[in-house]
Amino acid sequence: MRILLAITLVIGTFFIQTIPAQATERTINRPVKSYDAADRAYAAHNRWTSFKKALYDKKNKHPLQWTGKEWDPKLWPENLTTEMVLSKLYDGQVLRRQYMKKGNPVVDVGPAFYALSDFDQERSLKLLSDYFRIFDYGYFSIQIKDGKTKKTIGRYTPRGIRLN
Repeated sequence: MRILLAITLVIGTFFIQTIPAQATERTINRPVKSYDAADRAYAAHNRWTSFKKALYDKKNKHPLQWTGKEWDPKLWPENLTTEMVLSKLYDGQVLRRQYMKKGNPVVDVGPAFYALSDFDQERSLKLLSDYFRIFDYGYFSIQIKDGKTKKTIGRYTPRGIRLN
C-alpha cells in the first residue's frame, strides 16, 4: 500500500512540474470578473449581445400575457359565425353533447377537449354558454363530464373553468 502511495506521489509531482508556468499564471492570478480590452470589444460588437428596444411599457413587465384570454365573436371575420365555430367544436370531438340532468346543464366533452390548452378549454365552454345563454336562465354552473367514462371532470361557472 505504501509503495502504491509513493508511486502516485512521484507521478503527481512529475506532472505538476511539467505544466508550464505561463498556463498556471494565466488563470490562477486572474479574478473571475476581469476582462481584457479584447473581451470588452468583442462583447460590444457581438450580434448576440445587442438587444432590441422593449415593446412594452417598462412599468408593466408582461402586458401581453393575459390579452386575448376571451374570444370576441365581434372581431371574427364576417364569414365566421358562432354557429359555425360550435359546429366545428362538435365535429372535432371537443364537445360531444349537451343536456339537462336533474335540472342542471351538463356538457359531455370528447378526447380533443383534453388536447386543448386551458385557455381554449375555457373559451370553448364560454362560447357555448354565451350562445345558449345558460347563465341568463338562472343556472350557476355547467357540469363537465367525460363523454366516454361519463365521470364528472369539472364545472364551468361565469368565473371560469374548474377541473377536478
